[in-house]
Amino acid sequence: GRHWADPSRLARWALVLVVLKGLLVVGVELGKDEVAYWYWARHHLDASYAFVLFALIRVFDVVLSDSDLLLRLPFLLGSVASAWLLNLACERAGLTAQDRLVAVLSFATSHWAWHTGSFLHPDGVLVPIWLATLASAHRAERTKSDADWALTGVLAGLTCLCKYTGCILAAGLMLALALRGRHGLRALLLAAVPCAVVSTPLMWALWE
Repeated sequence: GRHWADPSRLARWALVLVVLKGLLVVGVELGKDEVAYWYWARHHLDASYAFVLFALIRVFDVVLSDSDLLLRLPFLLGSVASAWLLNLACERAGLTAQDRLVAVLSFATSHWAWHTGSFLHPDGVLVPIWLATLASAHRAERTKSDADWALTGVLAGLTCLCKYTGCILAAGLMLALALRGRHGLRALLLAAVPCAVVSTPLMWALWE
């Protein structure tokens, strides 16, 4: 029989989550922090802090101006992506469908995840990109593909551009590969180089 984690049902869960969040934030003006993020994205866009957040705000502000709801759209969709990626991580860990349901619902309805996945917030992009990085690393470990390790490095670099915390997460991933010794050397190089390249704007901005 079909259960809640079937792809078609996951799509319906995702649609319900986006609609529910959209209804709760529709008509809600930007908060103090959101206005600050919007201002910096529009007038002082640089890579010194939360570049992915500011870049998203800048793009959506230009394309979909005068709508607070549409400005928050990437974060609503990011929260759904986070829930989906968490489900995949739980599935890889061998959790049953029921346990995955509890884990994903606990995450998606927690105050932190609900807030950062509904409003303009650096964690609203950090979480889905980091979960995507881990999913890519798991795939690369399974396939042993150079392209998959390079993609992992690109995603890790984007994680660094989400928030300073992302640098710690990316460094932890590289350290885990380094601790594997010569068996992880190729994977480390394939991931570390694109990670360094993608995160270069942050390093350059901080150096300046």
